[in-house]
Amino acid sequence: SFPALFLNYKPFNKISIRFARTKTLTRPDYSSIIPLTRAWGYNRELEWRNKFLEPGLSDNLDFSISAHSDKLGLLTIGYFEKSIRDLIYSSGSRVVLPDDTLRFDLPTEYSNFSLINYELNNPNQIKLEGLEIDYQTRFWYLPSIFSGLVFNANYTVATSEVQYPRTTFDSYFDFETFTYVYVNNDSTYIDRLLDQPDEIVNISIGLDYKGFSGRLSMLYNDNVFVNTDFWPELRENTDAYQRFDLSMKQELPIKGLELFLNASNLTETSDISRYRGISSGGDNFKLKQFYGRTVDLGFRYSF
Repeated sequence: SFPALFLNYKPFNKISIRFARTKTLTRPDYSSIIPLTRAWGYNRELEWRNKFLEPGLSDNLDFSISAHSDKLGLLTIGYFEKSIRDLIYSSGSRVVLPDDTLRFDLPTEYSNFSLINYELNNPNQIKLEGLEIDYQTRFWYLPSIFSGLVFNANYTVATSEVQYPRTTFDSYFDFETFTYVYVNNDSTYIDRLLDQPDEIVNISIGLDYKGFSGRLSMLYNDNVFVNTDFWPELRENTDAYQRFDLSMKQELPIKGLELFLNASNLTETSDISRYRGISSGGDNFKLKQFYGRTVDLGFRYSF
């Protein structure tokens, strides 16, 4: 764990100002660092897991100001900033030069093999910043059943710019030595931070009245950059994602007993990812994961 700083200042009774400075780690997936080497001699390709990956380190700044009143509810506006070092990502493929075998802890027999899906720590500093607006209120001042209405909304917008190292390799025949020479060509390209949407929206409306409680919620994610590649056409984005969920419960005459209903993904939204390039067939479709709709109906007893 790292030391963290949290400050909370209330200049007025209904105004609160908060500041936080923290550090967080992002550790590599287990599958990325397990000791694995698999070679294909006929095409001189090598699947290798990088056991030298270091955890990504993020320095985080958060600043927010909140205002609340009986009829307004709670309104919070916040700014956040992340400075990330050693981001783990896939740089594509590179050739293992003779001098690299020691650095990669590989046998010399794998010289001039090409690494498939080479993962590494990004040496470039990464900055992510964004704005978040959160609003929560209850309409207690309305008459009758309407006094139980509740409304929550959250909107987050973020921007990021990352320099991703990009490696391609070439080979040519040297007529002086009568051998093939392999060369890595290192460059960079600029894109968004991985797994980070530009916009996120959460909205829920609900009703609490006597023994009944219900919520209808909506989640919207803008498209997400999910896979790097040294070929721009093979980099992947998801489609924008929107789903609706419903939850309800009703207290029954027996103390501690209630009837509940939970319905997820009412519109049966699927996760879809696409390549940025267009294939010869005019499509860029990569993967669709269909989850469907789920409904849970039952009784809950608390004692």
